Amino acid sequence: MGQSRKGNGSLPPNFFVDSLGENSAAIPVQAESMLVACQGDQTVISAANLELEFYANLGHCELEPLIEPRPLAKRYWGGEDCDCLDTRFDQVVWQVRWRDRDLRVVHLEWSGGCGTESRDWIIADSAELADDFILDVARKTHMPGDSILVFSDGCWSRSQSLYAATQAATFDDLVLAGDLQKTIRNDFAYFLNAEERYNKLGIAWRRGAIMIGPPGNGKPQPPQYPAGHRCMRG
Repeated sequence: MGQSRKGNGSLPPNFFVDSLGENSAAIPVQAESMLVACQGDQTVISAANLELEFYANLGHCELEPLIEPRPLAKRYWGGEDCDCLDTRFDQVVWQVRWRDRDLRVVHLEWSGGCGTESRDWIIADSAELADDFILDVARKTHMPGDSILVFSDGCWSRSQSLYAATQAATFDDLVLAGDLQKTIRNDFAYFLNAEERYNKLGIAWRRGAIMIGPPGNGKPQPPQYPAGHRCMRG
């Protein structure tokens, strides 16, 4: 077994990049090395799961994509529930105006072993400014808001169109066998009105429903009504 001991020399600058080789884990290492090398006196801080566009939509900062380097964006249809085109940025450098201060945020996405991976780098005048910004974004965006968290391709994303669909859904839209509609409605109504009882018993106030059936038989529809129908709560 080898023994650890203090080395006499420093590690080579490209130690991590060379060690990782062609592994996808080398991508953020390479990106950060290039950012640090070209930013001069500014600080580069890495962050994960930075919901920057959602944060801006809440009105907490102003965003403008820089044209150089050219961002990689794609237009997509929101579906029948949100019949419009929206834009998603896979790679982009954002110019950010926050609390009368200017920052830049580099957003990078790539394919990893568990689906799409991403990283953000905040470029600011100081580490304190970058840390304050990251902390405020995290605090303001940790709740879903007017969206529903959807797990797909190994990661979570927000769906405002699905949220809008749940708000518009009613049991009148469903065709269910026998008294199944009544059973589902009563079950969720009881749960939504039992938060205090769960808390007194020290039980997590959570409820799940597993819908089983072939593709196209409407499995997503039954949960939409209890999710969006606030009047079920007494």
